[in-house]
Amino acid sequence: MALQDLESAIFDGHLSHLHVDWPTLGSNPQKKLLGRFLVLVGAASKVQVPVTSHGARRLHDMAVRGRSPRVPRWIAALKSSARLERRQWRADEVFGQWNHSEDAKAEKCLEEWLQVLYADTDAKEMRRQALCDALPGAIQDIKAKLVEGKPKQVLLKSLHWLILQSDYLVLKDRFGLCLPVLLQILDSSTDSSLRFLGWDVLNLLLDRAIATEVQNFSVCLADFFQTHSPYPQEDICGLSVVPFSQSFAQFLTKAFADGKSDACVSREKQLEFFFTFGFFHCKSAKSEPFTLFMEFGLLPLLETSMLAPNLQELSQQLLQSCEGPQILEVLLSWRAIVLLFNQLPQRLGRYFQDILLRVIFSYLTFLISDPPEGLADVDVTDYDLAGFRSPVAACMTQAEWEEAISRRAELEALLGEVLKMLAQHQAGLFNKTLMQLQSGSSFPAKNLAVEALSPQLQRFVRFAREVAETV
Repeated sequence: MALQDLESAIFDGHLSHLHVDWPTLGSNPQKKLLGRFLVLVGAASKVQVPVTSHGARRLHDMAVRGRSPRVPRWIAALKSSARLERRQWRADEVFGQWNHSEDAKAEKCLEEWLQVLYADTDAKEMRRQALCDALPGAIQDIKAKLVEGKPKQVLLKSLHWLILQSDYLVLKDRFGLCLPVLLQILDSSTDSSLRFLGWDVLNLLLDRAIATEVQNFSVCLADFFQTHSPYPQEDICGLSVVPFSQSFAQFLTKAFADGKSDACVSREKQLEFFFTFGFFHCKSAKSEPFTLFMEFGLLPLLETSMLAPNLQELSQQLLQSCEGPQILEVLLSWRAIVLLFNQLPQRLGRYFQDILLRVIFSYLTFLISDPPEGLADVDVTDYDLAGFRSPVAACMTQAEWEEAISRRAELEALLGEVLKMLAQHQAGLFNKTLMQLQSGSSFPAKNLAVEALSPQLQRFVRFAREVAETV
């Protein structure tokens, strides 16, 4: 089978009905055709867009990487759960019809080409060298096929594979070659699955690009982000929040690195759009898009000092999110608060009471509350009953309660970190407040509600003191 026959089969949609003679293709490698061949290998590959931090790490292991990680290393991955696995399953299902059974054969054929064409190159460097040599030709081939009207999803699939296989050295000075092709594919498309994959391509491009290259295209990128943001209310677009948030966080980090910015692109306006997207559009949709925005967009940005000027707005939104019934949202909000105030410990005094109040609220709701009444298949013998049921826990569904129970240890450790932060930077106020809670002097006039809650508050005080002793 000639290369042009394989191109015709792939781009005319007949690959799944055609027997491809990959061994014959592998026995006739030609360097001048390597770019076109890489496009075909990418089109025959399987697509996966990671929507959990664990999935992102698996993809990272498959890619030819540079020094920049696929996901931020400073943010610990959430403990895996059935809910997160279902999320990744839904994302994989989006591309079920895109994938073929030829991916392993295509990969083997590529290895045969590389062993012949780069026989004098170290085995670990073969693929990188091939991509360095052939990437410009592959991108030009995708661009030509796009003009010819070939299926966009196949072209985007090839582009995704090419960028995923590349590292920052391969893509150095080539950001401007790849970005226009991607934007051209996405600009006139309304296919939500196509955009889902497209956002991940942009995320990979920005991940591997140097700051100067991103700054050169900051006006174009800023306009694209604002006019093509996903619609979180839809299922696929809700999952698109992951690569969109990752992309936008990387854009902000690199476009405004060291305080640099284009005269036409305001850092403040970009952050305002980002906050509106996350705290309004994602949060008003449902819980999942907001947790995705938090995990993949807000938390990476909080590791930088970029959001320090937005302390008041951020702290208000995050403290409000700590009051919800969804433990994932609460966990991520507390992680964000720790990152934010560890950079600005001198501002803790102003927010001390607000933070401590939410810590108590989370402790009572998720760590010691009895399960909701009337839930099916809930064995109360599995829990350390406190004789206390939080009003928030009482309204939880069975799925929410099971998720909360599975993440109790995570939340307990995180609340401990918050209390350590308060004890370290506001020791006097911390000890004074615990004494008031223990004696009950901070409560209003005695009533039945206060009397009922007192044992649980004493339990919290003991927990807080144990944590503070480790500071």
